[in-house]
Amino acid sequence: MNSAISLYIIALIFILGLSFTAQAQNYYVELDVSSGYNNNVFFESDDTVINLETDDSTKQDIQNQISLMGSYEFFDGQDSDAKIMLDYFKESLVDNDLDTTVTSISVPYTYFINDYRLRSTATLMNYNLDGVHVLDYQTGRFDLTRKMADEQLGMQVSYTNKVPQDSSYDSYDGNNQNIKFHYTTNGLASMFKLDGNVFENDYTLEEDGNQGYYIKAIYSKTFLSTRMRVAAKYKKTNYNLGILDDEIRNDDQFTLSYSQDYDFSKLVAFYINSEYVKNNSSIETEEENYNYSQWTNTLGARFSF
Repeated sequence: MNSAISLYIIALIFILGLSFTAQAQNYYVELDVSSGYNNNVFFESDDTVINLETDDSTKQDIQNQISLMGSYEFFDGQDSDAKIMLDYFKESLVDNDLDTTVTSISVPYTYFINDYRLRSTATLMNYNLDGVHVLDYQTGRFDLTRKMADEQLGMQVSYTNKVPQDSSYDSYDGNNQNIKFHYTTNGLASMFKLDGNVFENDYTLEEDGNQGYYIKAIYSKTFLSTRMRVAAKYKKTNYNLGILDDEIRNDDQFTLSYSQDYDFSKLVAFYINSEYVKNNSSIETEEENYNYSQWTNTLGARFSF
Protein backbone atom coordinates (compact mmCIF):
# COMPACT_ATOMS: atom_id res chain seq x y z
CA MET A 1 0.00 0.00 0.00
CA ASN A 2 1.49 3.36 -0.99
CA SER A 3 2.03 6.18 1.49
CA ALA A 4 -0.78 8.36 0.12
CA ILE A 5 -3.39 5.64 0.72
CA SER A 6 -1.94 4.92 4.18
CA LEU A 7 -2.24 8.57 5.19
CA TYR A 8 -5.75 8.63 3.76
CA ILE A 9 -6.88 5.67 5.88
CA ILE A 10 -5.24 7.19 8.98
CA ALA A 11 -7.26 10.37 8.39
CA LEU A 12 -10.48 8.37 8.11
CA ILE A 13 -9.71 6.48 11.32
CA PHE A 14 -9.01 9.81 13.02
CA ILE A 15 -12.45 11.12 12.00
CA LEU A 16 -14.00 7.87 13.22
CA GLY A 17 -12.36 8.33 16.62
CA LEU A 18 -13.57 11.92 16.84
CA SER A 19 -17.11 10.86 16.02
CA PHE A 20 -17.32 9.01 19.34
CA THR A 21 -16.04 11.93 21.41
CA ALA A 22 -17.38 15.07 19.71
CA GLN A 23 -20.81 16.33 18.79
CA ALA A 24 -22.48 13.71 16.64
CA GLN A 25 -23.92 16.21 14.18
CA ASN A 26 -20.42 17.40 13.20
CA TYR A 27 -19.00 14.01 12.33
CA TYR A 28 -20.21 11.12 10.23
CA VAL A 29 -18.49 7.86 9.27
CA GLU A 30 -19.88 5.09 7.07
CA LEU A 31 -18.37 1.67 6.37
CA ASP A 32 -19.80 -0.40 3.53
CA VAL A 33 -18.75 -3.98 2.75
CA SER A 34 -20.27 -6.08 -0.03
CA SER A 35 -19.73 -9.08 -2.25
CA GLY A 36 -21.39 -9.91 -5.53
CA TYR A 37 -21.43 -11.77 -8.82
CA ASN A 38 -20.58 -9.97 -12.08
CA ASN A 39 -21.16 -11.86 -15.33
CA ASN A 40 -19.09 -9.47 -17.49
CA VAL A 41 -16.32 -7.68 -15.60
CA PHE A 42 -14.38 -6.37 -18.63
CA PHE A 43 -17.10 -4.70 -20.67
CA GLU A 44 -16.04 -1.79 -22.85
CA SER A 45 -16.93 1.63 -21.42
CA ASP A 46 -15.67 5.11 -22.25
CA ASP A 47 -16.70 6.95 -19.10
CA THR A 48 -14.82 4.76 -16.61
CA VAL A 49 -11.26 3.52 -16.33
CA ILE A 50 -10.92 0.29 -18.30
CA ASN A 51 -9.21 -2.79 -16.86
CA LEU A 52 -7.89 -4.41 -20.02
CA GLU A 53 -8.71 -8.07 -20.50
CA THR A 54 -5.77 -10.49 -20.72
CA ASP A 55 -5.36 -14.05 -22.00
CA ASP A 56 -5.68 -15.59 -18.54
CA SER A 57 -8.64 -13.44 -17.42
CA THR A 58 -12.15 -14.72 -16.84
CA LYS A 59 -15.29 -12.93 -18.01
CA GLN A 60 -17.34 -13.84 -14.93
CA ASP A 61 -16.10 -13.13 -11.44
CA ILE A 62 -16.87 -12.47 -7.81
CA GLN A 63 -16.24 -8.85 -6.84
CA ASN A 64 -15.63 -7.87 -3.23
CA GLN A 65 -15.96 -4.20 -2.34
CA ILE A 66 -15.19 -2.09 0.70
CA SER A 67 -16.03 1.59 1.04
CA LEU A 68 -15.10 3.88 3.93
CA MET A 69 -16.39 7.46 4.05
CA GLY A 70 -15.87 10.13 6.69
CA SER A 71 -17.08 13.72 6.89
CA TYR A 72 -16.44 16.57 9.31
CA GLU A 73 -18.42 19.80 9.39
CA PHE A 74 -15.75 22.34 10.29
CA PHE A 75 -17.96 25.41 9.77
CA ASP A 76 -21.60 25.90 10.71
CA GLY A 77 -22.86 29.43 10.16
CA GLN A 78 -26.33 30.93 10.33
CA ASP A 79 -26.96 30.55 6.59
CA SER A 80 -24.07 28.36 5.45
CA ASP A 81 -21.88 25.39 6.32
CA ALA A 82 -18.73 23.69 5.07
CA LYS A 83 -17.44 20.13 5.35
CA ILE A 84 -14.43 18.03 4.50
CA MET A 85 -15.22 14.58 3.13
CA LEU A 86 -12.84 11.64 2.67
CA ASP A 87 -13.71 8.55 0.63
CA TYR A 88 -11.85 5.28 0.20
CA PHE A 89 -13.13 2.56 -2.15
CA LYS A 90 -11.51 -0.76 -3.03
CA GLU A 91 -12.77 -3.47 -5.38
CA SER A 92 -11.15 -6.90 -5.67
CA LEU A 93 -11.87 -9.46 -8.40
CA VAL A 94 -11.33 -12.93 -6.98
CA ASP A 95 -10.57 -15.09 -10.07
CA ASN A 96 -8.85 -12.32 -12.04
CA ASP A 97 -6.71 -11.36 -9.02
CA LEU A 98 -7.13 -7.65 -9.72
CA ASP A 99 -7.55 -4.77 -7.27
CA THR A 100 -8.70 -1.24 -8.05
CA THR A 101 -8.66 1.55 -5.47
CA VAL A 102 -10.19 5.03 -5.57
CA THR A 103 -9.51 7.67 -2.93
CA SER A 104 -10.88 11.20 -2.85
CA ILE A 105 -11.09 14.31 -0.72
CA SER A 106 -13.91 16.86 -1.17
CA VAL A 107 -14.72 20.21 0.38
CA PRO A 108 -18.38 21.25 -0.17
CA TYR A 109 -19.50 24.73 0.88
CA THR A 110 -23.27 25.32 1.12
CA TYR A 111 -25.15 28.59 1.35
CA PHE A 112 -28.89 28.86 2.03
CA ILE A 113 -31.01 31.83 0.96
CA ASN A 114 -34.79 31.59 1.38
CA ASP A 115 -35.86 28.46 -0.55
CA TYR A 116 -32.58 28.18 -2.46
CA ARG A 117 -29.52 26.10 -1.71
CA LEU A 118 -26.23 26.99 -3.40
CA ARG A 119 -23.32 24.57 -3.11
CA SER A 120 -19.80 24.61 -4.51
CA THR A 121 -17.56 21.56 -4.21
CA ALA A 122 -13.86 21.01 -4.92
CA THR A 123 -12.69 17.38 -5.24
CA LEU A 124 -9.34 15.65 -5.71
CA MET A 125 -9.46 11.95 -6.58
CA ASN A 126 -6.87 9.36 -7.56
CA TYR A 127 -7.24 5.93 -9.14
CA ASN A 128 -4.89 3.02 -8.44
CA LEU A 129 -4.68 -0.26 -10.35
CA ASP A 130 -2.99 -3.12 -8.45
CA GLY A 131 -1.10 -0.63 -6.30
CA VAL A 132 0.00 1.56 -9.23
CA HIS A 133 -1.16 5.19 -9.22
CA VAL A 134 -2.45 5.61 -12.78
CA LEU A 135 -4.89 8.55 -12.93
CA ASP A 136 -5.87 11.75 -11.06
CA TYR A 137 -9.14 13.68 -11.21
CA GLN A 138 -9.56 17.35 -10.23
CA THR A 139 -13.21 18.43 -10.13
CA GLY A 140 -15.06 21.65 -9.51
CA ARG A 141 -18.85 21.53 -9.17
CA PHE A 142 -21.63 24.05 -8.54
CA ASP A 143 -25.20 23.13 -7.53
CA LEU A 144 -28.31 25.30 -7.35
CA THR A 145 -31.45 23.75 -5.83
CA ARG A 146 -34.81 25.27 -5.02
CA LYS A 147 -37.13 23.64 -2.49
CA MET A 148 -40.90 23.98 -3.00
CA ALA A 149 -42.91 22.24 -0.27
CA ASP A 150 -42.34 18.52 -1.00
CA GLU A 151 -40.53 19.17 -4.27
CA GLN A 152 -36.99 20.13 -5.29
CA LEU A 153 -35.77 21.46 -8.61
CA GLY A 154 -32.14 22.10 -9.42
CA MET A 155 -29.20 22.11 -11.76
CA GLN A 156 -25.52 21.20 -11.48
CA VAL A 157 -22.51 22.26 -13.51
CA SER A 158 -19.18 20.44 -13.18
CA TYR A 159 -15.74 20.41 -14.77
CA THR A 160 -13.19 17.61 -14.30
CA ASN A 161 -9.54 17.66 -15.32
CA LYS A 162 -8.06 14.18 -15.87
CA VAL A 163 -4.30 13.82 -15.37
CA PRO A 164 -2.65 10.45 -16.25
CA GLN A 165 0.04 9.27 -13.83
CA ASP A 166 1.05 6.24 -15.90
CA SER A 167 1.79 6.03 -19.63
CA SER A 168 -0.81 3.28 -20.12
CA TYR A 169 -3.52 5.87 -19.31
CA ASP A 170 -2.29 8.69 -21.58
CA SER A 171 -5.48 8.46 -23.64
CA TYR A 172 -7.38 9.87 -20.62
CA ASP A 173 -5.42 13.13 -20.70
CA GLY A 174 -8.15 15.75 -20.98
CA ASN A 175 -11.31 17.01 -19.31
CA ASN A 176 -14.99 16.31 -18.78
CA GLN A 177 -17.84 18.84 -18.66
CA ASN A 178 -21.33 18.11 -17.32
CA ILE A 179 -24.62 19.96 -17.01
CA LYS A 180 -27.24 18.18 -14.96
CA PHE A 181 -30.88 18.97 -14.19
CA HIS A 182 -32.81 17.18 -11.46
CA TYR A 183 -36.33 17.13 -10.06
CA THR A 184 -37.40 15.38 -6.84
CA THR A 185 -40.80 14.96 -5.24
CA ASN A 186 -41.47 13.34 -1.87
CA GLY A 187 -44.72 11.71 -0.82
CA LEU A 188 -45.82 9.60 2.09
CA ALA A 189 -42.71 7.43 2.72
CA SER A 190 -41.86 7.61 -0.99
CA MET A 191 -39.61 9.55 -3.34
CA PHE A 192 -39.42 10.07 -7.10
CA LYS A 193 -36.42 11.67 -8.81
CA LEU A 194 -35.77 12.51 -12.45
CA ASP A 195 -32.26 13.39 -13.69
CA GLY A 196 -31.13 14.71 -17.04
CA ASN A 197 -27.45 15.09 -17.89
CA VAL A 198 -25.52 16.44 -20.89
CA PHE A 199 -21.79 15.59 -20.98
CA GLU A 200 -18.68 15.98 -23.11
CA ASN A 201 -15.25 14.31 -22.81
CA ASP A 202 -12.40 16.21 -24.47
CA TYR A 203 -9.01 14.51 -24.67
CA THR A 204 -5.59 15.45 -26.04
CA LEU A 205 -6.24 13.05 -28.91
CA GLU A 206 -9.45 14.42 -30.38
CA GLU A 207 -10.52 11.04 -31.75
CA ASP A 208 -10.80 9.70 -28.17
CA GLY A 209 -13.44 12.26 -27.22
CA ASN A 210 -17.19 11.78 -27.01
CA GLN A 211 -20.40 13.64 -26.20
CA GLY A 212 -23.84 12.58 -25.10
CA TYR A 213 -26.62 12.71 -22.58
CA TYR A 214 -28.58 10.49 -20.22
CA ILE A 215 -32.01 10.46 -18.56
CA LYS A 216 -32.52 8.61 -15.27
CA ALA A 217 -35.66 7.96 -13.20
CA ILE A 218 -35.59 6.72 -9.59
CA TYR A 219 -38.45 5.65 -7.34
CA SER A 220 -38.06 4.61 -3.69
CA LYS A 221 -40.53 3.50 -1.06
CA THR A 222 -40.12 2.88 2.67
CA PHE A 223 -42.01 0.22 4.62
CA LEU A 224 -41.21 0.33 8.34
CA SER A 225 -37.50 -0.61 8.44
CA THR A 226 -37.24 -1.59 4.78
CA ARG A 227 -36.56 0.63 1.77
CA MET A 228 -36.88 -0.45 -1.84
CA ARG A 229 -35.54 1.45 -4.83
CA VAL A 230 -35.98 0.95 -8.59
CA ALA A 231 -34.15 2.95 -11.25
CA ALA A 232 -34.08 3.12 -15.04
CA LYS A 233 -31.53 4.97 -17.17
CA TYR A 234 -31.06 5.66 -20.86
CA LYS A 235 -27.69 6.97 -22.09
CA LYS A 236 -26.72 8.13 -25.59
CA THR A 237 -23.03 8.54 -26.52
CA ASN A 238 -21.61 9.85 -29.80
CA TYR A 239 -17.89 9.34 -30.49
CA ASN A 240 -15.73 11.82 -32.40
CA LEU A 241 -14.11 9.40 -34.84
CA GLY A 242 -14.83 5.83 -35.88
CA ILE A 243 -12.80 2.95 -34.49
CA LEU A 244 -12.65 1.24 -37.88
CA ASP A 245 -11.83 3.39 -40.93
CA ASP A 246 -14.40 6.20 -41.11
CA GLU A 247 -17.21 4.36 -39.38
CA ILE A 248 -18.79 6.49 -36.65
CA ARG A 249 -19.57 4.91 -33.31
CA ASN A 250 -22.84 5.72 -31.55
CA ASP A 251 -24.00 3.83 -28.45
CA ASP A 252 -27.41 3.47 -26.80
CA GLN A 253 -27.15 2.14 -23.26
CA PHE A 254 -30.03 0.98 -21.04
CA THR A 255 -29.73 0.30 -17.30
CA LEU A 256 -32.27 -1.19 -14.89
CA SER A 257 -31.57 -1.65 -11.18
CA TYR A 258 -33.32 -2.74 -8.00
CA SER A 259 -32.11 -2.42 -4.44
CA GLN A 260 -33.56 -3.03 -1.01
CA ASP A 261 -32.25 -1.99 2.40
CA TYR A 262 -33.16 -3.30 5.82
CA ASP A 263 -32.31 -1.28 8.93
CA PHE A 264 -31.21 -3.86 11.49
CA SER A 265 -30.46 -1.10 14.00
CA LYS A 266 -29.59 2.60 14.06
CA LEU A 267 -26.00 1.69 13.19
CA VAL A 268 -26.34 -1.35 10.92
CA ALA A 269 -28.23 -1.92 7.66
CA PHE A 270 -28.18 -4.83 5.23
CA TYR A 271 -28.93 -4.52 1.52
CA ILE A 272 -29.23 -6.33 -1.79
CA ASN A 273 -28.71 -4.80 -5.21
CA SER A 274 -29.25 -6.08 -8.74
CA GLU A 275 -28.34 -4.16 -11.91
CA TYR A 276 -28.60 -5.00 -15.60
CA VAL A 277 -26.82 -3.00 -18.33
CA LYS A 278 -27.40 -3.41 -22.07
CA ASN A 279 -25.22 -1.50 -24.55
CA ASN A 280 -26.23 -1.30 -28.23
CA SER A 281 -23.48 0.07 -30.46
CA SER A 282 -23.29 0.96 -34.15
CA ILE A 283 -19.99 -0.96 -34.36
CA GLU A 284 -20.37 -4.74 -34.43
CA THR A 285 -17.72 -6.64 -36.37
CA GLU A 286 -15.57 -9.71 -35.77
CA GLU A 287 -12.60 -7.48 -34.87
CA GLU A 288 -14.41 -4.89 -32.74
CA ASN A 289 -17.77 -5.40 -31.06
CA TYR A 290 -19.07 -2.81 -28.60
CA ASN A 291 -22.39 -4.52 -28.03
CA TYR A 292 -22.49 -6.08 -24.58
CA SER A 293 -24.63 -6.75 -21.53
CA GLN A 294 -23.72 -6.94 -17.86
CA TRP A 295 -25.59 -8.23 -14.84
CA THR A 296 -24.38 -7.74 -11.27
CA ASN A 297 -25.95 -9.00 -8.03
CA THR A 298 -24.64 -7.75 -4.70
CA LEU A 299 -25.21 -8.45 -1.01
CA GLY A 300 -23.78 -6.03 1.54
CA ALA A 301 -23.84 -4.42 4.97
CA ARG A 302 -23.57 -0.76 5.91
CA PHE A 303 -22.34 0.56 9.27
CA SER A 304 -23.00 4.21 10.17
CA PHE A 305 -21.43 6.10 13.07
